Amino acid sequence: MLDALAVTTGPGLFDRLIADDYAQSGLETLTLDRQMATLPTTRLLQPTD
Repeated sequence: MLDALAVTTGPGLFDRLIADDYAQSGLETLTLDRQMATLPTTRLLQPTD
């Protein structure tokens, strides 16, 4: 969690905390947020029209 607080660029604090919580549970985070998708264990969902 301290790593999530130290970063000041890229995905927001809550995005990092959410992704970290899922990763600690062995799960992948799915998101529509391009910046959040840059986090490890996070995958960008492509919206359909």
